Amino acid sequence: MAQGPENTVETGEMNPQHAAWRALPKRLFIALAAFDTLLVLAYFAMIALDRNHNSLFAVLNLDKEANLPSWFAGAQLLIIAVGYLVLGSRLIPDRRKVTVLRPLWLALGIGFVLLSADEVSAIHERMGRALRRFHFLKVHIFNIKGLDQWMVLYLLIALCLVLIFSKQLIRAWREWRVEALLFVLGFGVLVGGAFIAEMAQIMFRWEGGRLLLEAGFEEWLEMFGASILVLPAYRILSYAMTSDPDLESEALGG
Repeated sequence: MAQGPENTVETGEMNPQHAAWRALPKRLFIALAAFDTLLVLAYFAMIALDRNHNSLFAVLNLDKEANLPSWFAGAQLLIIAVGYLVLGSRLIPDRRKVTVLRPLWLALGIGFVLLSADEVSAIHERMGRALRRFHFLKVHIFNIKGLDQWMVLYLLIALCLVLIFSKQLIRAWREWRVEALLFVLGFGVLVGGAFIAEMAQIMFRWEGGRLLLEAGFEEWLEMFGASILVLPAYRILSYAMTSDPDLESEALGG
């Protein structure tokens, strides 16, 4: 198995630029995870203090759009997108282990740009009425009105992308095992908030305080999942910017 960024430390003293690249993934994760946790704690605190009817709560309300949490969530996804778009570009040094997967990095970058736009503009929330015309997207077992169609549509798109990039995904799994596991973990946590928690909310018809608490937990899962997803993108980028191409060639048998 190929080595990750932390396993390719060069002999001798690391120069400051390389040290900064190596530290970037962890620092980004800590900063983003800390801020999204702070947002959720502030949200819960205002509910506990019965301050959930004033103008400040509207700014911090995790269950609404076009406010601080939604813009922050969109920024998280955009940060992930930037990492993959840079990996897919010609801005990075020529590292065969990275450049051979350039189509996959570009697809992931574009995908996260679209998810960021969705988060900021609430695109999927507005899809319900338009998608009702497509009966094949209706999933009756969840008894979800309107929202089930966009969930099925997004899952179908994801399945198509997995099939299209199957060979590259297999290669990424072999070459970047730790990063692939981090991606699966982060995406699983994000989807747990975006789909599972939201379906539970609608199925059980929660209202009042229970609905507010569920919304906070749901949004925290989405934001924390996005924080985890920053790690694989920037770990690979860190490797591309700091690894020795001669050592890489020896590791790949050439």
